[in-house]
This record gives sequence, structure tokens and C-alpha cells, in this order.
Amino acid sequence: MSGTPTPLRRGIENQARRVLEDCDYSSRRHFEDADSHERLHYQLGGLASILSAIAIAALLADVGPSRVIGLVAAGAALVVIAVLTANNPGRLAVQHQTAGNEFLALRKEAQLFCDADLNRTDLTDAQLEETVRRMADRMRTLNRTAGLLITSGAAWKRAKRNVQAGESTYQVDQPRAPGT
Repeated sequence: MSGTPTPLRRGIENQARRVLEDCDYSSRRHFEDADSHERLHYQLGGLASILSAIAIAALLADVGPSRVIGLVAAGAALVVIAVLTANNPGRLAVQHQTAGNEFLALRKEAQLFCDADLNRTDLTDAQLEETVRRMADRMRTLNRTAGLLITSGAAWKRAKRNVQAGESTYQVDQPRAPGT
């Protein structure tokens, strides 16, 4: 693009950068929740296994107090397994990972649009506007479908901290010292 960008092109770029920023935070939020659900899945599974082993060992010991310990451990294992089954954190982790990947793909598309397409002189304002509208529509669709997945406030805080710390900024986009 030569010269000063038109107000329309500035508006198109601003909208594309909004899509990019929204997708940055949304993808990170879902990745954080995926990690949390995956950890929970393994923690609950491990706890259920340990409680089951304690229950079996205590019941096989056939000593008065060990039967009580065995029954308590078996009951606790049953509760943990019920929570694990009802919440299915493994499935939720996969769903959040998938949502994060969808937002990340759109983020990369918006980044390419901002860095390359907006500078092309062979594309008209109407073509650029149509592209940014498609990206915005795709983002709204992703927000509707991914919005069915509940994300925790802790995941949002970690995502925000990570984005603001520059975790999603490519090294090539970092400011360079003069002469490098």
C-alpha cells in the first residue's frame, strides 16, 4: 500500500487486529483450561486407583479395623470415580484443546492478513473488507460454539498474564536493536 492508508483501510486493519487480539486471548484461555482438565483427569484417576488399592489391601488383610479402612477407601474411590465419570475431564480437555486450536488458526490468518494482505496494492478495499468480515463472522461462530465450554476464571487470568508477557508474540515481531 503506497502513501497514507485511507480511513476505510485503517478501519479494516483495526477490525482485523481486534480479531487477532480476541483470538489470542480465546485460544490461550482454552489451552489453559485444557491443561487444567487434563491434570484433573490424571489426578482423579490416580487417586481412584490408590484408594482402590488401599481398599483391596485392607479387605484382604481380614483384621477388624482394616475392614473399616477398606470400606471407607472403597467408598471414597467410588465417589472419585463418580466425579471422574460425571465431569469427564479428559473429554473436556480435548474439547478445549480443539477450541484453542480453532482460535489459534484464525489468529494466524488475521496476522497474515495484517502483515501481508493489507499491504498489497492489487487488492481493493472491497476485497479486504470482505476478507475481514469473513474473519469476524468466523470468530463470532467460534465464540458461539466454544462458548458452550465453560472456562474458569483462573484459566482466563493465566491466559491474560501469558499474552501480556508476550508468550504469543513471535521473536521476529520483537523490537530490534538498531543495526540488527
